Amino acid sequence: MQLRRGVKASRRERRRSSRRDCALPAIIFIPGTSMAIPCTMVDEASSGARLRLSAARVERGRDKSYVPREFWVWMSVDRARVKCEPVWEKDDKIGVRVLSVIETAQANERSRSPNDIDSRCRFGPTLRNQY
Repeated sequence: MQLRRGVKASRRERRRSSRRDCALPAIIFIPGTSMAIPCTMVDEASSGARLRLSAARVERGRDKSYVPREFWVWMSVDRARVKCEPVWEKDDKIGVRVLSVIETAQANERSRSPNDIDSRCRFGPTLRNQY
């Protein structure tokens, strides 16, 4: 039992940023197709997120090769389009690394300061400013 706890602790230490639980609706878009896969963002960090695919998608079954190397995630809450790559996949969940935040509708709204936008956007200002 002690060993397991130590293993779990070391896994947490390897993470680049802390995760925050959430339950946000999102949609996965696969480049070059018209496919839209509903999902829920289960937790998030500045560098990535865990997505849960819709129940209907899981019931139909899916081929692991189906998950492309890169795809877009649209988050309606933040009105952001995020370019991601899958890091892991298990059952109905996919862990993704954020490659870039392509657009945020809030950035186009008038009279909003950049600091106000950063405080409300997922994945934080640090990642967004890298691209």
